[in-house]
Amino acid sequence: MKVLIISLIHKPEKNAEGTVIYDSTEKCIRFYNGTEWSSCIPAKENPIDNNIIISCNETEFTGEYIRNVALVTTGTSRATFKVHITNRNKFTPITIVANANDLKLDNGVTVTGVLASTIVINPLQSASITYYLSGTPASDEINYQWNLIDFACAGKFELTKRVIRIGYSGDYSVGGTQGTNFRSQLNNKSYYGPEGIYSEKNISSFSIISAITDINNLTAAQLLEKYDMINVSATTYSEAIMTKLIEYADLGGVLWASTQTGATTTGGNHTNSINIHKAFGGTGTISNKWDSAPILSNSDSINNGVFGDARNITFKGFNATTVVTDTQIPLGARVIGNVSTDPNRVAVYILRDRIVWYYESDMFSNLISLSGAIDNDQERFVHNLFAYMLDQIQD
Repeated sequence: MKVLIISLIHKPEKNAEGTVIYDSTEKCIRFYNGTEWSSCIPAKENPIDNNIIISCNETEFTGEYIRNVALVTTGTSRATFKVHITNRNKFTPITIVANANDLKLDNGVTVTGVLASTIVINPLQSASITYYLSGTPASDEINYQWNLIDFACAGKFELTKRVIRIGYSGDYSVGGTQGTNFRSQLNNKSYYGPEGIYSEKNISSFSIISAITDINNLTAAQLLEKYDMINVSATTYSEAIMTKLIEYADLGGVLWASTQTGATTTGGNHTNSINIHKAFGGTGTISNKWDSAPILSNSDSINNGVFGDARNITFKGFNATTVVTDTQIPLGARVIGNVSTDPNRVAVYILRDRIVWYYESDMFSNLISLSGAIDNDQERFVHNLFAYMLDQIQD
């Protein structure tokens, strides 16, 4: 029998190309390629552990992530999570086997699969494991935990954009036939959006949906799950329904409502007016007037907001208005505007931070000076108020 005895070296040093040794420290064979010594032959017990480089700082979410919007699950905009892996072995490829269970996420997002379950990474090369995602993020961050072999990465991903969901009821509301000009201003990215005058909340867009059926049929908690804001104007609801909408606001939604019904009748306790007034905590009897009462804003800080200074300015109303005096408004109401020709009459107040009452259903409609650019006192007043309301939306 013939045997080959390989030189035993305690610490490999530079030698001639092609030199083969036994490394007594690592208990393996190495060869010299003229520049450097090879990795152990055979490889040590766990070649993957020894030769993988993973940087958790380089994990990557791809696609568009918007709160309350379903992730895209097909095409080039598909939502994915990627982990980048480098094989630092100079001579041996490494095989990685991945599956959907490697990755755990929260906030309504789940893993549906892996682009390639088996990945071969050649020596000194890098590759990515791509996990397919689906679901609808319910808040502004996603927490993740990734584990594979003996490696782990954990962290959170901040959503970059958000859709504001507004439910409406009535022709004179933000979503009604008379709200087109106001909607156009809302959808102008130079006014609302990450680069707009109002840049909070990372607003991607506004989803404005008729909520007539939902207001009648859903609970306050269910309304909050579906709508960030609800606008009720020139619509008749019972006191019980209005009480439910107040509960919706107390839970975290934003409610803005006009008591005026849009009727052309002078005087009288219109059903919608009195129901809202009583539900909000107002006192006494009220009436509607066909008087086009102009609004006089006050010095409240809300009137000097991101859209400019609209303090102590007068602007027009339109046709029918509700007559509510400052002695009839709910306890704790924050008045930001009165009727200029009758200072005891209240035009706009805020209740419990997230409820806005206004006397004139046309305040957000096409019938007043809302069109094109936000460049007059009335528009500045209205959009400062709306910006305030956006600030109250729960994160």
